[in-house]
Amino acid sequence: MRNGVLSNRGKFRLLKAFALGGVFSGLLFVLACQVPGTGLDPIGAIPTVPRKQLATTMLAGAPHWVRTVLHVDLERYNPLNAMDFFVGERRQDGSWVSQNPLFEYVVLSYAYLARDSRGYASLRLTPQLRRILDNSRTYIWPLQQVGIKILVEVRSGRFGDDEAGDGVGLGTFDMPAALRFMDQLVVLTDRIGLDGFEFNDIGGGYRSFPPHTEFLTRFGSDERMFPESMFLDADGNRFEQERVNEILWREGGQNLTDMMIYVNEYLKKRQDLAADFGGAGNDGRIVETVRTVLVRGVNHGYWMPTMVRPAFTPDAYTGATPYIVQNVEAIIVDARNHLEGTNPNFPFRMMWHPPTARYEPQLLEAFAPFAIDLSVNDRMSVAEAGALARAFAGTFQIPNRFGTLYFSNLPTLDEDANIVSFLSAFVGPIFTGHAHLHEGGGNRPRPTW
Repeated sequence: MRNGVLSNRGKFRLLKAFALGGVFSGLLFVLACQVPGTGLDPIGAIPTVPRKQLATTMLAGAPHWVRTVLHVDLERYNPLNAMDFFVGERRQDGSWVSQNPLFEYVVLSYAYLARDSRGYASLRLTPQLRRILDNSRTYIWPLQQVGIKILVEVRSGRFGDDEAGDGVGLGTFDMPAALRFMDQLVVLTDRIGLDGFEFNDIGGGYRSFPPHTEFLTRFGSDERMFPESMFLDADGNRFEQERVNEILWREGGQNLTDMMIYVNEYLKKRQDLAADFGGAGNDGRIVETVRTVLVRGVNHGYWMPTMVRPAFTPDAYTGATPYIVQNVEAIIVDARNHLEGTNPNFPFRMMWHPPTARYEPQLLEAFAPFAIDLSVNDRMSVAEAGALARAFAGTFQIPNRFGTLYFSNLPTLDEDANIVSFLSAFVGPIFTGHAHLHEGGGNRPRPTW
């Protein structure tokens, strides 16, 4: 027993409650079972984590649902920490209902782009990520068995902003190059069993961004990706360099957007499942597997347009112009845990942070308006967490309808006994019902590098 928290080697379970006041409260105890399957039907038996209703829409005619994401820095944290925290409701007799993990997605950090010996973009894994994937039975399957979806973060590279890099990045792909890159993602989804990807245009070095991207060539040729005419006015005079850079950023954002659409469609699988599930009404199922795609609002991610070029990806089913929000679950805007001034303008200030961002108008559901750092040394106070959560949720009269709550750097209770009260400060104002958190317990395997 340490600091009132039972260690993972303990033989007994410790129950400890944290009150938030009002209808919201927190609870901590050890969970010793998995979420059961839903029946013999192999489709219905796939575990999922339900999205959680936004508290400020509980009385509205149209409830809003929020997805929750945990980003895991594998150099510092164990992905199995995500199994420690659940959300549920309290019965009238005082007992707790607890079958809904707090986190719907876990993002493993990270893979990155590099040039191979032929100059093509190649996906590489950090040693920490490779070790987790090589031991998926230990570190991935337990999460998936309770319904948590596992994503891998894909970065532009491993270079600092002051380093040149090798010129490859998420905004420098043309479509032939993007399609070739898809095959490398398929290996991770089909062989490892990953559920999707988070794309982060960071680490490419300055050669991956304007003005150095002006002379990019198309895949497998010497043809320029951006013709000189793009940078000339009606009289044939070249724009000022600042205007040229803006055009390059916009085009790179369009390239990134087009690649996201291809990722979504390329990794989607649609199959007929002919089987006898016990009745004619259940036979002949059509199963569609759709991968999850998240994007960080970093570099070219700031310039993602709302609409996608129909010449590349028309909607084959409706003929409508496709929108990025139809293919990307969330755009994560890392606002570094600050309220950024006056609360009345909070959602829009955060969506447009920093001031140089070039987001086109999107539905609020497309955004995670901030990324919450849960680490002991870098996180905000509990009071600040409550204020930020209330700003996320809005009011019953005017609820905000952001789609994603995004966290990173989750410690264990052995490392930080206060993490429950901090997370409860977020969960309480945002989700309906009573929020309670369980400590996973047991001799959990720890990554060793």
